[in-house]
Amino acid sequence: MPDRGILQLILMAKKGNKKPKPVKQASTGGDPEKFSLDIPEEGAQAESKPVAEDPGTGKAAKKPGQKPSLSTDQLKWAAVILLVALVIVLAVFFLDSAKNDFVPGQEMTADQFKDALIMAKNVYVLMDVRGNDSVRGSIMQCGVDFSGSTYLGSKNVVPLSFAVNSSGGSECTTANGTRTIAQCASKLDDGITIDIRPGQPAVRYFSNGMIVTMGSEYKVGTCGIKINSSN
Repeated sequence: MPDRGILQLILMAKKGNKKPKPVKQASTGGDPEKFSLDIPEEGAQAESKPVAEDPGTGKAAKKPGQKPSLSTDQLKWAAVILLVALVIVLAVFFLDSAKNDFVPGQEMTADQFKDALIMAKNVYVLMDVRGNDSVRGSIMQCGVDFSGSTYLGSKNVVPLSFAVNSSGGSECTTANGTRTIAQCASKLDDGITIDIRPGQPAVRYFSNGMIVTMGSEYKVGTCGIKINSSN
């Protein structure tokens, strides 16, 4: 039997061979069984980086490949440019249309028109029979009566006819042959024009001519410029 002193040493040695138990650290909150929180690197939230600024404007610089946005002023200027372009297109359209027709000036009374007619050297009798065959005969006869008016004997009277040709287009017929509508219309500015066209029977006077509209019924001799003698 071992000596008591030796037995105590053996027991102490056995106790010394035991591994010390890990000491739990105090938890600051949450689950008392968790002492640390491990977050995977790929799941960690990246720290926000400061936004780079444009040194010229002081505003945030655009990222590569980011499309620039239009400012309010740029949108306003774009709308103005679009409106101006539309006005130009419409103006060209109406100016081009005006080349194919008589363009009346300022409307006036019959007495005012007489003064303009007296001063004119050239009188153009325009018989427009485009698009309405039912009144063609009436318009042509009215134009003949105007051209043969006694008062116009002292004027340079130029009869013109605007008609549709065999190919479906428009042409102007004069005493010197066939011309384009634009060629004849360009001469109307140099004098007074008597424009005879289809419509409800009426007469309107302008500073550069008169417009006579008529239907299919016409009485020969109704159209003309007459001189009234006063006592």
